Amino acid sequence: MVYKVIFKGSNKIEKEKLSLTFKEIELNSELGISIDYLDQLRQKKDAKIITFQNIEAVIKFGKNSTQPNYNYYNVILFSLKAKKQGILIGNSKKKGDILVGIWPFNKELDIESIKYLNELFNDLLVNPIKFQEICIIN
Repeated sequence: MVYKVIFKGSNKIEKEKLSLTFKEIELNSELGISIDYLDQLRQKKDAKIITFQNIEAVIKFGKNSTQPNYNYYNVILFSLKAKKQGILIGNSKKKGDILVGIWPFNKELDIESIKYLNELFNDLLVNPIKFQEICIIN
């Protein structure tokens, strides 16, 4: 399963060029994110964090492409060691913020990947200076 995130743009730009495709995290246990994680990240003064609203739509594709019950989505894009990465977070009334997908995706997720994602979430919040860029898009 994949999620295509379409971003708003001017009429001159083709919509296909303003999108990212995130691979769904298929885990037995969803990777929850603390309620105030995004707020804490936005308030970091010692890092270059850009925040703006630009998500137009999120569309799920795949075998079971039923749209999940997320109220809204957030995307966090960042650069680490000249490698651009991103995560898609969905908000559910019952479960709060949940990691929904990753970008780019070129390998299957395993236990080591989950450990890496947990470390990544921690580093974004505790050590944001480690990253060249951090962008939060609502």
